Amino acid sequence: MIEIYNGEDLTVVIPAHNCECYIREALQSIELQTIRPGQIIIIENASSDGTRECLEGYAETSDLPLKIVYTDCPGVSNARNIGFSLAETELIAMLDADDLYEPAFLELALKAYNVIPDLVLFFGNRKPLKNGSVMDEPFLENTRLNDISFDEVSADILKISEGLFSHLVYGNFISCSGAVVRRSAAYAAGLFSIFLIASEDRHFFSKLALQGESAYTLVPTHLYRAHDLSRTGSSSWLDIQKNSLLCLKSLRLESTGWRLMKHERDALNKAYDRARKDFFYIASEHGIRKFINSRLWARQSGIRVLDNPWFWIKALKNSYLNRL
Repeated sequence: MIEIYNGEDLTVVIPAHNCECYIREALQSIELQTIRPGQIIIIENASSDGTRECLEGYAETSDLPLKIVYTDCPGVSNARNIGFSLAETELIAMLDADDLYEPAFLELALKAYNVIPDLVLFFGNRKPLKNGSVMDEPFLENTRLNDISFDEVSADILKISEGLFSHLVYGNFISCSGAVVRRSAAYAAGLFSIFLIASEDRHFFSKLALQGESAYTLVPTHLYRAHDLSRTGSSSWLDIQKNSLLCLKSLRLESTGWRLMKHERDALNKAYDRARKDFFYIASEHGIRKFINSRLWARQSGIRVLDNPWFWIKALKNSYLNRL
């Protein structure tokens, strides 16, 4: 294998917002990498806790190549995009401030980029970290990734032969903390949407998948911390579904200028129709007032409203039950 990329060709980008309890462990997981990155860019964005002081204290004693940038603009997508703009390397790894890398992750990612010349995305498996304990729960094995064809490059690197976009539009299964991307391809994909508060990762990775080759490993590459402040634990399902619908609406609009294959366009349209139906179903579960407001929001957002009498009946029924 000819080595084209090494650690100096890789930057790790970390958004850091109100993460004083976790950021030190995240950085320590980078220290333990078998191949360290050339630079680590941390975007501290509008924290109200002791994150800034924690970062400054860590930087004073660490030998990691840290670059800490402060911004008053909140939002994880904004922070990631700033990190991408400041990175000077061709390869960029991402790490959420409350997650941890497994020690060999970056080495494996570099290996993938060295054996697959046109690679734009490499991603890995994850394990949940709950209350300080690593749970032995498979993740990628239980996703739509199982339906995607691949070529085995090595025992630990699988190159996707086709179908990634068509499956990502139904729901993202790529963790940002487990992904290493080619910077030029990420820019071609438009980086992360700052208009989405959820599904921004699905939006980004769906577009990135169209830029070149993708590969993955079933080897656990990172630990995902499950806690009360996780977005999926604090956002309502209706808000999550709303952003899912906006994500797919945006992809449909943008795709008018793309050369999608028929099965890719069909998958995108089916995913959009399913998300629209799910949105109104979930809205009806919240009662008639929330259902009417959701219909109004859809019209204002340019989304065709589903006039299904069953949704009205369900909304009225749930309003009645909520009064009991």
